[in-house]
Amino acid sequence: MKKITFLASLIVIMTSCGTNQNQNSISTDFTLKSTNEGFRQDNFGQIIYHYKGSLRNNTQNIYKEVEVKMRVVMNLENGQQLTDESIHDGKGLDFFSSLGSMHLTDIMQPGEEQEMRDFESASFDPKYAAYPIKSVFLQFTAATKDEVNGTTSEKILIKNDDITSGWQNIINHTQQSPQNH
Repeated sequence: MKKITFLASLIVIMTSCGTNQNQNSISTDFTLKSTNEGFRQDNFGQIIYHYKGSLRNNTQNIYKEVEVKMRVVMNLENGQQLTDESIHDGKGLDFFSSLGSMHLTDIMQPGEEQEMRDFESASFDPKYAAYPIKSVFLQFTAATKDEVNGTTSEKILIKNDDITSGWQNIINHTQQSPQNH
């Protein structure tokens, strides 16, 4: 039986400010299928992005390990970006609120599809609604270890979806019904 391990991990990936997220090349080596995703507000009033779905290996490679990371990138009107690293400084409770998720597998066969459960982004305080947001993107990257060829890859972009409307909806919701925490 295949062994699947899910592990929370700190996502501290940050691209340079002003990068246009639409120009990144998306790999066809993997396909992500969502069964449930979207922004939500946690019990402390923080905003997180939740993702549940599956990952399919579209290659002929047998991967010894596949590691998938998720992050939310906010592109501001002034050209700057807000990411996990720029919002959370890694100190105190912010360290724990910036924990993300990854999906690790011991072996992934060609054509195989595996379920991924409960990815959650770093938390965002609703105060970021005051920033003039141009766009919000959900990015997934993969790092692999090829069992047969003995090769590895890092940070292959496998998904880059515009989720701006979801961000605007959750901000509108939080402004209409603020949390008292």
